[in-house]
Amino acid sequence: MTALPSTTESETEGATHQIPGSHAPGVDRCQCFGVRFERLLQIMDRSGGGLLEAHRQTGCGARCGLCLPYIQVVVKTRQTSLPIMWADDFRAHGINPGRIQHIQKSLLRGAAPIRQGRKNASA
Repeated sequence: MTALPSTTESETEGATHQIPGSHAPGVDRCQCFGVRFERLLQIMDRSGGGLLEAHRQTGCGARCGLCLPYIQVVVKTRQTSLPIMWADDFRAHGINPGRIQHIQKSLLRGAAPIRQGRKNASA
């Protein structure tokens, strides 16, 4: 089993972000359907049908899709509670970050004016 770091730094567009580990809430379920990753592994192990069968039985991954890269890490590592991850963290596992990379870019674009405002306020 591959252990994930409790904190990781990811650099995107020149900004450094701390990714919370054990001291912060982790990701352990599909938020749309409330199905824990542990349950998905049980379905996959029992049925032998893999992720497709787990999706068919639970619907996970069919609504917003943000859980898909997390589920792929769970399948790869068998860890059922993961830290909040950025796009580069998924890529490090060989997994396409999907919608997470778009959300990350949007967050960074929105944070730029805030950072600039703080600099102007302190001047």
